[in-house]
Amino acid sequence: MIRKAERADIPECVRVIRTSFRTVADELGFTEENAPRFTAFATTEERLLWQMYGEHRLMAVDEEDGAVIGYCSVLFGGGECELGNLAVLPGYRHRGIGKKLLDYAVAAAREQFCTVMKLGIVEENTVLRAWYERCGAVHTGCVKYDFFPFTCGNMEIRLEYEEDPGKTAVQFVKRSREILGENLAGIYLHGSAAMGCFHPRKSDLDLLAVVQHPLDDTCKRAYMEMVTELSAQMPGNGTHGGIEMSIVLREVCNPFVYPTPFELHFSAGHLAWYRREPEDYIRKMKGTDKDLAAHFTVINARGRCLFGAPIKDVFAPVPRADYMDALWYDVSEAPGQIAEDTMYLTLNLARVLAFREEGRVLSKREGGEWALSRLPAAYHPLIRDALEEYTEGASVAYDETLAVNYAEYMLKRISG
Repeated sequence: MIRKAERADIPECVRVIRTSFRTVADELGFTEENAPRFTAFATTEERLLWQMYGEHRLMAVDEEDGAVIGYCSVLFGGGECELGNLAVLPGYRHRGIGKKLLDYAVAAAREQFCTVMKLGIVEENTVLRAWYERCGAVHTGCVKYDFFPFTCGNMEIRLEYEEDPGKTAVQFVKRSREILGENLAGIYLHGSAAMGCFHPRKSDLDLLAVVQHPLDDTCKRAYMEMVTELSAQMPGNGTHGGIEMSIVLREVCNPFVYPTPFELHFSAGHLAWYRREPEDYIRKMKGTDKDLAAHFTVINARGRCLFGAPIKDVFAPVPRADYMDALWYDVSEAPGQIAEDTMYLTLNLARVLAFREEGRVLSKREGGEWALSRLPAAYHPLIRDALEEYTEGASVAYDETLAVNYAEYMLKRISG
């Protein structure tokens, strides 16, 4: 069984790594004297603890009868990742365990929308290189270091995405880098796609680009053409299901500024204005947006860095009062609006209350599920209908009176 490694697993992980890599050392004549930095000799508990807590690597172990028999790690960074120390104890090889660990790592990379997984090998280990090639890796070169009695080979697995959200997210990053160049500090995913509940026809693809310096109008126009082109290719319904994005300056992220200034913003609701008067849109779509406090909070709690600087290096914590003010701004008129967008407001009110009462940062789906276990049973049919529409795309006939009563009830609890 493959699972995420825990602190208590570290001693066993060290044993598996050192034992596994020792077979390579013995075959190729590496020793502690001629290759002290080789994995079989250099891996320690301190090193793995730094990788776990300092580098925040994903670490996975394979267990059999309660014993750790395999290990791998993944270091994520800016749309790419690195596979580290994939190891299987000698007595358990040739049973597909290594391939299962690799598949686990690749699946984790796909969840982060990585485009490339890089890995290193001992170039002279032709058997291992051939195995990785059978698993889809390609050889990209090699390098010789004075402190190793062998050549280091570089390989990578290239990850492609045929469906959203990955398909559009990867293209968004690629083309943002082309347009913004060195001004781009990072691109960050938040919302349903980051929280594992993206629905192609109901969910926006929520993206935030951070830049070092203000953008001129020519750059903004090129960026908007890119964004609207990609958004139009997504299977949304015109109201939800396209790209929603903002560009902000890095200087407003830390220390956090509220209401938060932005350089450029787009969502489906602005498409008609942009198509009708693009120059007017470019000139006027700049100001402050309270919603960015909510976006920053989700990025800090559950977001993903698709490119650039790590989240912790860019975003300061958002004060609770600012986040609550932003949430209230979004839902304060819910009783008068819920009939027009029942699904969205039903689930959004639930996740606002979840934060208000329990400090939880939830997706709309998670908010609805939370509400079913905590709100009066009278509202459960409304919440279940909203969840069905959101998760399955079902066509739902809502009870408008119940929806308005629900909105009024929720606002009282939120404000109380």
